[in-house]
Amino acid sequence: GIHKFGAVDNMRIRVIPVLGTMPAIMGQSLAAMALCELGGKPFTPMGGERLGRNARNRLYQHFKNRENKVRDEIELVDCDES
Repeated sequence: GIHKFGAVDNMRIRVIPVLGTMPAIMGQSLAAMALCELGGKPFTPMGGERLGRNARNRLYQHFKNRENKVRDEIELVDCDES
């Protein structure tokens, strides 16, 4: 059954897609730590506060609109150069 797909016993199956990004986040954290060490700067990570659903949705919409605007500007530049 579906219980065979969990990475850990009694783990919810909905959590599995999130695990794919964890190695990337860990790698970025280690790279930041190494760069700070090489640069002689202190590495002081800060925890972020939890965001509610409405705040996350507002941020998502903001970033999506900003990316669309940047994409449209790039397409305009490409069309002008042709």
